[in-house]
Amino acid sequence: MSFEPNPKRRENLVALRKFVDEQEAGARVSWLEVEQATGVRMGNQLSRNLFRAACIREKRGYIALPGGGVEFSSAGNAVECVTRYAIRVNGAIASAAEKSSYVVERHAREMSGEAARELLRNASLLALLASLAKPAKADAIAKPAKADAVAKEADAVAKEADAIAEEADAIAEVKPKAKT
Repeated sequence: MSFEPNPKRRENLVALRKFVDEQEAGARVSWLEVEQATGVRMGNQLSRNLFRAACIREKRGYIALPGGGVEFSSAGNAVECVTRYAIRVNGAIASAAEKSSYVVERHAREMSGEAARELLRNASLLALLASLAKPAKADAIAKPAKADAVAKEADAVAKEADAIAEEADAIAEVKPKAKT
């Protein structure tokens, strides 16, 4: 089965990219306005994903508006844009860290030395990222005064990651007893 590009999708993407490129910084547009300007129906998730792709290709940030539409990034809302991105990333990292801890609990002791060490290093990296991302939630990024507290927490988390790595090395050195 070969891949065949969808010409209608390509046309829609070109129209959306042109629309996005023409928007001023800080412009607020509803999905209805996008539909009227481009002819691309914005009533479904696929079309909105195509709109996101157009924004990415045109290197335009935006904030999703409740009720449908977007506000393009500007000097006035740049902090809010980046904070919202950080909140989404924070959620993804926290979820990955939690899931990796389940995997470590279930399987680390059963694994060979090198594999266990790699598993624990990767899990500790996710835990470190999750700890660093916590302060990013909501206003921590928007308020530089909290930078010192965040740096101190990052140092503490780095020490904890080192301890986890040492534990991984210790686990890797312990060989499971042979069944008799």
